[in-house]
Amino acid sequence: MISIDISVFFQVINFLLLILILNFILYKPTLRVLDERGRRIAGAGEECRRLEADLSSRQAAYEARLMQAKIEATELRDGLVRKGTEEARVIMDQVTREVPKITAEFEKKITEELDRGRVTLRRESHRISQEIAEKTLGRSLE
Repeated sequence: MISIDISVFFQVINFLLLILILNFILYKPTLRVLDERGRRIAGAGEECRRLEADLSSRQAAYEARLMQAKIEATELRDGLVRKGTEEARVIMDQVTREVPKITAEFEKKITEELDRGRVTLRRESHRISQEIAEKTLGRSLE
């Protein structure tokens, strides 16, 4: 049977002292560590959100700069194409103006060559005809 005497009182005091000692030695430091960990986790979460926001703004700025660079590159390419087309047109105009001159010079040279060839052919044909006639007749025609 259980008897209630003074030892129960000491047991209760012992139990309360143990709770008080454990509270100061174990529970409060553990709770402090857990609270500190919670604060660090909350701070890390806040830092993570801040970094995500910074990343989002940097990504948006990067995409804006990239789009601007694409626009500038397109404008530059279009400008170069226009400039190249204009230069090609100028060159084609020059060539178109020079082609008749070159053709006329070529025709003039061909005509001169033909005239010289005709003169040479006449001279040679006359000489050959004279030689054939002399051989046929057997005497000199001069």
